[in-house]
Amino acid sequence: MTDKTPPEELEIPPELLPRVDHLITKNRYPVDNIFSAKQQRLLVEPLYSSWGGGDARRTFIADSKVALFASDNRPPMVPDMFLSMDVTLPAEIHLKENQAYYFWMFPKAPELVIEVVSNLQQDVLDKKLYEYLRMRIIYYVLFDPEKPPDAGQVRLFVMEPMKYREREELRFPPLGLGLTLWQGEYETLEAVWLRWCDMDGNLIPTGNERARQAEARLAAAEAETARLQAELEQLRGPAADSAV
Repeated sequence: MTDKTPPEELEIPPELLPRVDHLITKNRYPVDNIFSAKQQRLLVEPLYSSWGGGDARRTFIADSKVALFASDNRPPMVPDMFLSMDVTLPAEIHLKENQAYYFWMFPKAPELVIEVVSNLQQDVLDKKLYEYLRMRIIYYVLFDPEKPPDAGQVRLFVMEPMKYREREELRFPPLGLGLTLWQGEYETLEAVWLRWCDMDGNLIPTGNERARQAEARLAAAEAETARLQAELEQLRGPAADSAV
């Protein structure tokens, strides 16, 4: 009888992994403006507080301003936000070998990166486009909050075998997610924001929005209970009078 038990997954010996001691994984100086920092949080937090990997509960890593290293001999790319599916964070993230997203450790490229652009020259944008294509990032999203919505405020590039092709519909079927522009207040700032939604266009709420929704449902339930109690008391009134 043939043993069909699959072989155990092979692990790369540590001595064969690229060294990371010389790689710069963090910057001591803040370089983002206030809007960009808030926008990054809005693109990361709801995925953990409300989405959680979708219906299939897939594991994922979503974060902002984390270095992506495709190899140990090229500078990293540091997108404003990235999403990588079916991966988990290592336990000891304080170690140098776990402080960045190394493609050979996970081992895969993220599916999606988002750049919040403003005042960037075209040659810088062209370089980013080339570098993300070289890294084999499937979805590359550019969001320029200074442009009007009908003037290319959001641009999506989808990877084909040897190039990116721009696409209008902001939907990512393999991820079960979409993106949409939303006018509203986030962290006390009223603006047009780029937000996650499901494939039907329903917003993925933030943790704060979920809490407010739960409070509203509780208040509505309490009001309905009070209404029914009042009606019951009215019905009991005539019956109690007749009994006397």
